[in-house]
Amino acid sequence: MSTASVNVTRGIHTGIPGYFRGWCWTASHPGTTGYEQVGYQLAGVIGHEIPWDIEDDDWTQEINEFKTLLLNDDKDAALNWLNLHYPMMMKLVPTKRRQQLIIGVVRAFEDGLIDI
Repeated sequence: MSTASVNVTRGIHTGIPGYFRGWCWTASHPGTTGYEQVGYQLAGVIGHEIPWDIEDDDWTQEINEFKTLLLNDDKDAALNWLNLHYPMMMKLVPTKRRQQLIIGVVRAFEDGLIDI
């Protein structure tokens, strides 16, 4: 029997807020600001979209880890963090548009919008 530890992601948001659906719908149409704006808006609410399976203090720690990824300009790891913690929401973002999304998240981070 294996005694290897399993890394379990804490704080998985299993829903899709209506406003996020609306942002993605708007972004999918020509003549809009696209998924960069979705990322910017998501970053502004991310600290308050607390998954049901995590305590507030633990979520604060997760958000701080996310901010560290952004501070270190590790966009791939930050995108992976979003995929792990917001899997249903990220399914609405086409794979080819996820780099646009993370650019918006980084811009919001630089503007100081990611908060708890």
